[in-house]
Amino acid sequence: MNKRVVMIVLFAILASLSLSAGIGTVTVTGFYTMATGTETYYIGAPFESESKFNDVGVKVQGTSFFSPASPFGLSYMASASKTLSSTMNGVAYDATADPWTWAFGGGAAFRISKSSEMYFEVGAGVEYAFRIKTLGGSTVDIRQLSATGHAHINYALLHNIFLSTGVSVSYPLWGENRVPVGGLTALGDYTSTVITIAPSVGLSFTY
Repeated sequence: MNKRVVMIVLFAILASLSLSAGIGTVTVTGFYTMATGTETYYIGAPFESESKFNDVGVKVQGTSFFSPASPFGLSYMASASKTLSSTMNGVAYDATADPWTWAFGGGAAFRISKSSEMYFEVGAGVEYAFRIKTLGGSTVDIRQLSATGHAHINYALLHNIFLSTGVSVSYPLWGENRVPVGGLTALGDYTSTVITIAPSVGLSFTY
């Protein structure tokens, strides 16, 4: 799977949101990421790392339901996060100079309304992320496609404003890394088994 295919799939999901004529929500949350697993970079030769890291970030997530009575809808998201701490093969990795990680994605959502003051939302989809690390003096640009899932509980504060708490999970499906070499960019496969869990809290707005 190449980057062009990934982009087409994600934009098709996001474009399809315009077909939804029901109600919608926009949720803004802060989140804390806990991630662990094996990463393999290809920087001239394979480099494998048992990695753990913790990020903090902000996510904007929207859901458009097909009708006011329908529990089904389509969701989209965009997020930015910054690494607080990280280890590679048990050695601390200093991520201070690394840029923020950016991600966006889309998928399907399902809601369960318990009352006018509380509802649950669960969903699944895909996410495309960009992040940069410095390894062995080289700047490694990592692109990654992941399967994602989320679950939120929303409590009414006002008529159309809810307190939203939840968790999201992701698992990588595909990746590549890019390394500048002599004015050119060398492409290599990036593989990962890093499972990411991110609890979150914020506000949800219905319209």
